[in-house]
Amino acid sequence: MGYTIRDAVPSDIARIEELFVEMLRAVYQKDDAAGCGQDAWGRFFQGTGGRICVAEAGGRVQGFLSMEEHREWAPYIYLDDFSVSAPCRGLGMGTALLGAAGQYAKGKGIPLLALHVEGSNLRARRFYQRMGFAAVREEGTRILMIKTVGPVQGGAAPLEYRLGTEGELEAVWDWNVAQNPGDPRWARWKEEYMGYNREGQGLTFLVLDKGEPVGEGTLLLSPGCRPVAGRPGLCDGRRTANVNALRIRKAYEGRGHISRLMGELERYARGRGVTRLTIGVDAKEARNLAIYLHWGYQELLFSQWDEGELVLYYAKDLGGEGHAHG
Repeated sequence: MGYTIRDAVPSDIARIEELFVEMLRAVYQKDDAAGCGQDAWGRFFQGTGGRICVAEAGGRVQGFLSMEEHREWAPYIYLDDFSVSAPCRGLGMGTALLGAAGQYAKGKGIPLLALHVEGSNLRARRFYQRMGFAAVREEGTRILMIKTVGPVQGGAAPLEYRLGTEGELEAVWDWNVAQNPGDPRWARWKEEYMGYNREGQGLTFLVLDKGEPVGEGTLLLSPGCRPVAGRPGLCDGRRTANVNALRIRKAYEGRGHISRLMGELERYARGRGVTRLTIGVDAKEARNLAIYLHWGYQELLFSQWDEGELVLYYAKDLGGEGHAHG
């Protein structure tokens, strides 16, 4: 079957919506396209940095890809909605539509394509990998993937959220110690937390910007770790673990990085069979307390003085989904 790739026109909107609903049924098992009618698709025809390409065969649109221009962490084209009708899959239409997106980005001097794919959609993930996309991070149930289509200049790559290596932990703790001269506790804490990681009693997750650690959080798995020792209910070595030493450099605050790091930590905990997480917060840190409550840490366990500060301890039962990342 022959087909052509062209820019969409307003008269294509009704067919685009049909293909959109087909995608919803296939991926999400629903057909509610509320908010995706004429007005929603119409914005792509207003010259505001968006575009829709369609694949047409036999005088009928059989596939489409909508894309938008973004510049949050670097100039990139975000591939928004993408659907090819079931009878036309396997004919190269999807590949051609992605190729058109790459040409569109190059024409605007934009070096990156980005998209989200459901983690459970293995067929789509493999397709994007064949097309040159690489997974960057998980965001809830979805995975962010990017592809370079030109030289990246002047922009920052997306930050990473993952378990730290020993060298990265050494670097982040050296930075912590250097930022707190004259306070011997930081050197002691460095030895403690490096030891927890080496012995498998705790695991430190990092936020990394171009390989440099800028944020951290540690999952304590053993009740023998000093921050939880003698504090019943914080960590039992089986189903209950503790989130500790959660912090990020000031320049990165308020941008959702700690929330995403917490999401990675919670997903890892679930994978180990942990069903309950606990966390402590200084009573005077009202902003952090509000954030933890928003994340679902709402069960107050007890309060206790620690290192000269009154700490409130909260718990959260881990269900099938983590907190909303933002």
